[in-house]
Amino acid sequence: MFTGLIECTGTIASMQMSSDAEQVSAKLIIANHDYPDAKHGDSIAINGCCLTVSELTDSTLSFDVSHETLRCTQLGKLTNGDQVNMERAMSLNSRLDGHMVSGHVDGIASVCLLEKHNEYWLVGIDIPSSEAGCIIDKGSICINGVSLTINKISDHQDRSVIELMLIPTTIAKTNLSQLELNAVVNVEYDLVGKYIQRQAQLSLKNHQPSL
Repeated sequence: MFTGLIECTGTIASMQMSSDAEQVSAKLIIANHDYPDAKHGDSIAINGCCLTVSELTDSTLSFDVSHETLRCTQLGKLTNGDQVNMERAMSLNSRLDGHMVSGHVDGIASVCLLEKHNEYWLVGIDIPSSEAGCIIDKGSICINGVSLTINKISDHQDRSVIELMLIPTTIAKTNLSQLELNAVVNVEYDLVGKYIQRQAQLSLKNHQPSL
């Protein structure tokens, strides 16, 4: 479990893709991080995706990235030199200053609005209409591992647009400072909202009349 408060950023040293007859996987190697005490088996969220440290050296951390993770996230689009957000799993005595983040990315979305207002950035993200039930005005959402508050929702026929305000600290401490129009980001919706949406879907299905 994570909080969505980024502890540091790291740099992609290598993204080694491999494939067999059935699927593609990867080994992700990150340098320039702030985790000198990291251990084999530690859980670290990379751009909001919970990964396990599989190898480490004095200067790098390595993670195995499965086919499913590549399918659901934008990790497969990363290249050498890209900056990633990093957060270690929270401990039971940690303050939950962000919101409950599982590190299980629900999917990707694109930036459709980017306005810079002095030190603050207004960012719009396209959300598929199928996921609109997971978002609420002033609710929480995780973008590239960063816990953010939804300022406004605009619903359209095939999508919803959420507006987020990035504060100076978020811009300075995370890779959201590199966002551009049409950039692809990892999205994790609020955990409670997903459970409610699932229960509503099942309830509707179970109460449909038989033909």
